[in-house]
Amino acid sequence: MRTITGNIICCVLASFFFSFVEAQQMPVRQLPNIIHIFADDLGYGDIGCFGARDIHTPNIDRIADEGIKFTEFYSASPVCSPSRAGLLTGRLPQRMGINEVFFPESFTGMPPDEITIAEMLQEKGYISGIVGKWHLGHHFPFLPLQQGFNSYFGIPYSNDMASVVYMRDNQVESFYVDQRYITKTYTEKALQFIERHKERHFFLYLAHNMPHVPIYASEDFIGSSRRGLYGDVIQELDWSVGQILQKLESLNLMENTLVIFSSDNGPWLVMEELGGSAGILREGKNYTFEGGMRVPTVAMWKGTIPDGLVYEDLAAQVDWFPTLAQLVGVPLPEDREIDGRDLSRVLFNTGKREDPSYLFFDGRDLQCYRKENWKIKKPFEGYSGSPWKKAVAAHDTLLVNLKEDPGERNNLYEGNKGLAKSLLKEMNKAFRDLGELPPSLVVRTEADISHLEALQNKREGKGSAQQGFIEVDGSKLRYVVEGSGKPCLVIGSSVYYPKTFSPNLREYLKMYFVDMKWFAKDYRPENLDSVNIPSIVDDVEEIRKKLGLKKPMIMGHSIHGTIAMEYVKRYSNEVNSLVVIGSPCEWGNSIFDLKAAALWESASTERKAIQKQNWGEITELDRLTGKEEAATAYHVTAPQYWYDPHYDARWLWDGMTVHSELTKHLFTKVFSNYNMFEAPVKIPVPVYVAMGKYDYVIPYTLWESGYESIPDFTLILFEKSGHTPQLEESEIFDRELLNWINK
Repeated sequence: MRTITGNIICCVLASFFFSFVEAQQMPVRQLPNIIHIFADDLGYGDIGCFGARDIHTPNIDRIADEGIKFTEFYSASPVCSPSRAGLLTGRLPQRMGINEVFFPESFTGMPPDEITIAEMLQEKGYISGIVGKWHLGHHFPFLPLQQGFNSYFGIPYSNDMASVVYMRDNQVESFYVDQRYITKTYTEKALQFIERHKERHFFLYLAHNMPHVPIYASEDFIGSSRRGLYGDVIQELDWSVGQILQKLESLNLMENTLVIFSSDNGPWLVMEELGGSAGILREGKNYTFEGGMRVPTVAMWKGTIPDGLVYEDLAAQVDWFPTLAQLVGVPLPEDREIDGRDLSRVLFNTGKREDPSYLFFDGRDLQCYRKENWKIKKPFEGYSGSPWKKAVAAHDTLLVNLKEDPGERNNLYEGNKGLAKSLLKEMNKAFRDLGELPPSLVVRTEADISHLEALQNKREGKGSAQQGFIEVDGSKLRYVVEGSGKPCLVIGSSVYYPKTFSPNLREYLKMYFVDMKWFAKDYRPENLDSVNIPSIVDDVEEIRKKLGLKKPMIMGHSIHGTIAMEYVKRYSNEVNSLVVIGSPCEWGNSIFDLKAAALWESASTERKAIQKQNWGEITELDRLTGKEEAATAYHVTAPQYWYDPHYDARWLWDGMTVHSELTKHLFTKVFSNYNMFEAPVKIPVPVYVAMGKYDYVIPYTLWESGYESIPDFTLILFEKSGHTPQLEESEIFDRELLNWINK
């Protein structure tokens, strides 16, 4: 195979120049047919010509041998729906608000005013059909026939979702789908489409559901590969490709048809042997590492694309829209931005892609930027894993040379900080140049199952539980209500904090656990300069009002205790009491320095050894500001659990979302010089403070002198607790708190 270089061979240039001129003038019948075959969750290491040795793919390999193989070809997203939107429109899915996958319960879809490849090709009289997975909205306004296609047959979303059906055009044709025969069924329908329109120029979008889980192969292919069922599925897909090529040959259409084969994103690695391989690349689906977005892509156009080309530079799914427009002579729309670049020079071996840069998004979050050989990736807080998403460790800023290190194993940031800063600057400018992006489309909302939870809690002898969402300043904050009795607003995290309090308290308090913005799954990014103590306090007041709480107790742990204290200073008339647990926040000032020094001095030899082993020179502040080593170590050996240094605290953080840029801002800007005792303030409500050994350095006298007007002040020191007495000494904590409440 030959590798494309920047050299332009004169005879080739002349030949394709005249071919292009002729394309502008050729009669309708001479326009090329276009077939785009799209696999679902196919990995970079699952095809023979991309390195697979245990899966046999002679037909896909033939496309590479008789056409072009792209070694650095990117999807528009590491997940399905956004990727497909990018392919069909040539635009970043973020421009459409498509940042997640659609579900059977979705009432949204790709906006009808988007222009698809099918609509663009209508200008040249193309007949367009889709066979297979659509996944851009299954309600009438969003279906293929309303997006420029003349016919549709297939499953409208992923085959692991509820209500898998076959649709024909705008109607359900069958409610019962035997998934063993999906690939064969799609192949049959695709061949019928080609036969029907062999006298016309056509666009066939053949979007397979396989190898998305659950994976199925027909009996003809079971046991045919050396990689189990997954390999069998891929070999049946390859058979399907072969059927398409044979059909074109039988109709003498090969020399007038552009055939493209690719995948929507990388392999779903959390599915283990059912989820494919990323080959030499790092990670897979759901991530913006190379394995999630670099996809195996080949194309052939017999007699037009030279045989055996290998393009070893950046190209992307969004490029097909402008490329096809150029090939058939349709001007690009002028009323919208097209993000893709014309690849016709690449296909004809006369040049490279115009733009050597690319932005990598995970939903709305811009995570990476590639410029030529270099890729920079912003810090990542890590993910603990779930049934649908693989666990991945946190990392600091990554800088890799993809030519030398396509597996992203070697972080070159430390030795190339100047380059890294330059790339980050370019990335931010490119993002700003996109302009204002629309909000994410709502793909579904949580079902209200509070009635089921209430009944379950009743049967288990627990109090009733409720949950829901409230919107505060554009962010969607989750809340959980547990227990019965006096209302108690617990600010911080609706995931973490319910796990730290014992069921005993729920018998006396109706506890409203509410996310702050930095823990909200649906957080609306904002100007961080506007996040300060007054704005945070106002958010808490908005939370109280949205929940309809009248004179509740307000409770906060650690930094949230500080926020609760500041709230009471401004809104004391809206609460009846304040509970502060653990150390309030005084990062960066003299009180904290004294506290840290005294704390370390009092540490046991064992604790110091474990601290050094697990953390080294890293501090808790490093963890909160996104440092990779600290974030990873913190969840395994959390330093606040003083009396059990081997305590594995990961279960407390399981399922939590943390917005590291916002927490970094809190601890390095908002509270960097904060001292809650710097000026006496009148606090007219009772205050209860519970402190562990980790918090001892703030003495009782400071509280007394700083808040001498408190009508009822109680401070309890928990000697066998680090920083979370409500968890580590729950029995004593509950008894002391309830005594204070009843008093």
